[in-house]
Amino acid sequence: METENEIYSLDTVAAKLHNGSPLDQGIIEYITSLMREACVRTMTIPEGQVLVKAFQYDGFVEKCGLSPDECLFPSFLEFNHFIALDIVPILIKTSDRKEFLYALAEVPVTPNSVDVIHHVLTCGSLSEIPSEFLHAYVSKCIRSCELLDEGVAQDRQVKLVTKLVQSLLQKQLMPIAEYFIEIQSFCVANLRFKVVANLFRVASAEAQRIGYDIQ
Repeated sequence: METENEIYSLDTVAAKLHNGSPLDQGIIEYITSLMREACVRTMTIPEGQVLVKAFQYDGFVEKCGLSPDECLFPSFLEFNHFIALDIVPILIKTSDRKEFLYALAEVPVTPNSVDVIHHVLTCGSLSEIPSEFLHAYVSKCIRSCELLDEGVAQDRQVKLVTKLVQSLLQKQLMPIAEYFIEIQSFCVANLRFKVVANLFRVASAEAQRIGYDIQ
């Protein structure tokens, strides 16, 4: 990546970050520019390592001035999904967490975006994530299946969403009493899939365990 000041090459910035150097304006501008590039192309391994290291600095997100839309642009999660696994949880812990979560919830439902959001939900404390976000995202995932025409694409989407919901249930991150009706409706519409039938059994068993009326 070309910069106005050749001092701030990738190698130089990497060395400064590795040594724990303070974040001067040149480093911040370099990393901010690199982050914007991450929204349009796949980062190299060294570039990804520099990005993650920079975001791990206390206060970096506030200093770099990137907006939620820029940090969570859908193409960032698609081009650099493995880097996003490290960076997105950091964004959720900033003072702008609500704005970042809102932007994250707007990202299209794809294998990469689901993987990142699943990681966010399971890697740390849910106290940082409003229950409204989980409700909205699960509903969006289910709706994404309904909006697709029958065929291979819908089949893949159904299996993707099933895997997400079952994982969240098994990790006890989704209170079944709040989600059972929606899960039941989703499962009934897609019982032709073995994985969906299994999800329905898991959800029904959990509902019965807590005494929820599934009639």
